[in-house]
Amino acid sequence: MTEEKDLIYCSHCKEKVAWHVQQVNHKQHFLLTLFTLSLWAPIWLAMTVIKTKCCDKCSNILYEE
Repeated sequence: MTEEKDLIYCSHCKEKVAWHVQQVNHKQHFLLTLFTLSLWAPIWLAMTVIKTKCCDKCSNILYEE
């Protein structure tokens, strides 16, 4: 069972929900970096460093307040 401290409010579901971290598709970002002559690399790096939390019910991005 998920503890109360692990729950985050989802504005789409209108309730506190369990969440997961969205995985980065490294193969896709590598190809984008190649095709854009490395212009996509900073975005790829940011997406790798900054973990995005997603709702387990609706997969909406969650923002902590």
